[in-house]
Order: sequence, then structure tokens, then C-alpha cells
Amino acid sequence: MRKMASLFLMLAVLFGAGGCSIDRNLRQKMLDYMNKKYDDTFTFLEETGGGVGSSRHDILVSSGRFPNAQILVSHYPKTDTEEEHFSDNYVAFVFEDDVRLALTSATQTVYGDCRVFHRPAPMPLGSDVGPETTLAQYLGNPSSHLSAVVFVGDEQVEDRDVLLEMFRKQLKEQGICVGVTLLYVDPAELPEITGESYNGYLQQNGQVTMRCDFLLDDQFEFVYMNWRNNE
Repeated sequence: MRKMASLFLMLAVLFGAGGCSIDRNLRQKMLDYMNKKYDDTFTFLEETGGGVGSSRHDILVSSGRFPNAQILVSHYPKTDTEEEHFSDNYVAFVFEDDVRLALTSATQTVYGDCRVFHRPAPMPLGSDVGPETTLAQYLGNPSSHLSAVVFVGDEQVEDRDVLLEMFRKQLKEQGICVGVTLLYVDPAELPEITGESYNGYLQQNGQVTMRCDFLLDDQFEFVYMNWRNNE
């Protein structure tokens, strides 16, 4: 149930599960929550979300440690079944570079030359992710909502199933619970793929020989896995 809940939460954020308008007192309460929880100072940027039918309130903040980041803070009002509570994705920014390095290491071990892109989860993390969380705990927790886009050379595409299983085992060995979009492309293109250009490959299938989307659970098994070609 836990792994399916994480998957549904990711889908909810992608399709806009925001909240209603936030008054100044609640906004300050959300900032106070962040200032108390973390050894950092936070500045309100804007409200976000606004999905129909949700009572959750979301704001974006920056911090002294991450002045250019847009950190999500969420407020959940009291209901018949839950107490009022807050959540955020601050730890995703703390471990952003470490996650990218770990994912790159796992990918290179199996595929050699590659390009790996990871961005902090754009959703509130689980209540078990906080300032005391270690990197190892963060990497192995589905509540961290880790994701990556990985590019490898298509000269290996005929061995894709064998290599994917090797990749899964390598992620398990390194304790990384993650959702991955794996893209086979012309090896000559790998050096040219950047953080600014890789979204084009996700949207223009003609540049991609083969694609696999998969998600691992906390036992590092496939929750979801799907191959598709560029047709």
C-alpha cells in the first residue's frame, strides 16, 4: 500500500492537487514551521497549486542556503480523521547533488557512458523525511519520491532487458529507490545533452531509439516497467 500511495501522490502533483487561497496568518504559520524545523531562514515567494476539491494549501519559499530554489511547503487542515499538519520538500534540495552522483555511479557501472539528470521532487515528501534523515535513508525511502532521466548509447539496445535487470540490481546494491526514464540515443549525441535540452528528447520520440519507464519500491523491485520504441 505504501508504494502505491507514493505513486498516486506523484500523479496527483503532476495533475495539480493544490489548495485554496492562503491568508497572511496561515502563510506566516507555514514559514514558522520551516524556520523551526530546519537550521535555515525562509522567505515567502508565492502561492502555488489551486486544484479543485483539495483543502491543502501550498506555498513556495526560498531559503538562505538555497536562495535560487523554489521549496514547496504544504499545509493540511484538521479533518475528522487527521490533525492539522505540514510537509515540505526541503530535504530534496539538501541531497540533490548527492542523489545525482549516486544515480550516475549506478548507471555508469552498467551502461558506461551516460547522461543522468535528477531534480528535487516537486511534491511534499513523507513525514519520515526530515532534518535527521541520512543520505542512505533518503535514497532508500519511497517517500523521497526520487526520479531521474537517464540517457545511454543505443549500441547496447539489443541487450536492453539484460542490462535493465543489471541496472535494477545495481540500484538495489546502492540502496536507491527511484523512478527512472531510460532513453537509448545515438552515442554521438550523449555529450550534447544538457539540463536545458533533455526535455526535448522526452517530447520528441524521433530522437530516441528506445525508452523504458520504471519505478522501484522499497524492496528495489519493479512496481511499474514499460518499454516502448520511437514509433
